[in-house]
Amino acid sequence: MMTRSLRFNYEKLQTLGFTYSIIPALKRLYKDADKETRVRAMERHLEFYNSQVNTGALIMGVTAALEEKTQEHEKEAGVSVKAGLMGPFAGLGDSLLKFTWLPICGSIGAAFAFQGNILGPILMFLMFNAVNIGTRYYFIHYGYNKGVDLIEQSKKSNIIQRITNMA
Repeated sequence: MMTRSLRFNYEKLQTLGFTYSIIPALKRLYKDADKETRVRAMERHLEFYNSQVNTGALIMGVTAALEEKTQEHEKEAGVSVKAGLMGPFAGLGDSLLKFTWLPICGSIGAAFAFQGNILGPILMFLMFNAVNIGTRYYFIHYGYNKGVDLIEQSKKSNIIQRITNMA
């Protein structure tokens, strides 16, 4: 079963990237566990995954927190949470970063470049990546630190439904 999951294909999309990225957290969490438990932990994250990269960092942080704070029989719930978050967060991340922030940065950079100023592409690169890298760093730490609390708060405030509507 595992060899089929590890092939690169369009069925699983970003699954391998997510799994590879969460391996350091899994190694730390399961360092004293037996091999079978570690294998099950990795296989849990070889299920379908596809989201926007920046907001996906928030999903990864929440998933790592759920891995740490749940019992073995509750681990599948973490996979369900990951699956539930990837759609709304993908739409939100694409809308705000790829379809709004990137064109703004590109327009500013192009305006400078059309005037012959070399600062245009440099400014565009710096502006976009300040937000791009900053959101990834912030979201993964925020998701991990808030983890389970974030899920509980979202049930009470209906935030996931509002994010889905915004996206």
